[in-house]
Amino acid sequence: MAAGGGGIAPPAEADVLVLALALTPESRHVIGAAELALLPPDAVVVNVARGAHIDTDALVEALRDGTISAAGLDVTDPEPLPEGHPLWSDPRALITSHCADSAEYVMRMLCERIERNVRHLREGLPLEGVIDPATGY
Repeated sequence: MAAGGGGIAPPAEADVLVLALALTPESRHVIGAAELALLPPDAVVVNVARGAHIDTDALVEALRDGTISAAGLDVTDPEPLPEGHPLWSDPRALITSHCADSAEYVMRMLCERIERNVRHLREGLPLEGVIDPATGY
């Protein structure tokens, strides 16, 4: 564990740090100023999970100071970013809309999972996608 956001210690040689994890109380601000400072100056941070995984103020500062070279954000905190937020005008920040799944794709995947889970239930096998309320996902 690193200082700052109480997050992870990314490898110092990481060219790209990709965040793809569930948002829980423990993973909120898992990447803060201390974690960003561990990355090389040419590193890129990509967040496709939840905006609150990254301390947004720390990210803005890391881009401004050259601590990292760029950020690709499919999610932000707050979401949506307010008009005039520094990330909108930073050419090293690529912000995309968080809409990777179409309704057709989601429905197909849901139907396939239901089919597998009915089969698993009949066969006494573990179900896919079981939610654990204690962990939050």
